[in-house]
Amino acid sequence: MSNLEDAMRRIEALEAELDELRTKVGNTEFLAGAADRDASELRAALRAHNQTLNALRETQLEQGQRLGTLEAKVGTLEAKVDDGFAKTAAGLQEIIRRLPAQA
Repeated sequence: MSNLEDAMRRIEALEAELDELRTKVGNTEFLAGAADRDASELRAALRAHNQTLNALRETQLEQGQRLGTLEAKVGTLEAKVDDGFAKTAAGLQEIIRRLPAQA
């Protein structure tokens, strides 16, 4: 075998290896692009989840404030009802006291 034939075989082997490497690079670029798109979609989904959680937090804070106001109003109403029942009971006791005793 001559050096030329040996060199040609080596060149052909290198060209085949180069084609294989080009295919692998193309596949790698495709996969990298897909991974980048997936990561972008994930980031967008996480942003949406964070926005939802922040909106939920704001709603819960507002509801907590409203609940505090309602609790105060209920406490005031309870006091008024208790006072009204106490006055009614006292009035009934006074009526009973003034009724003539039956023997």
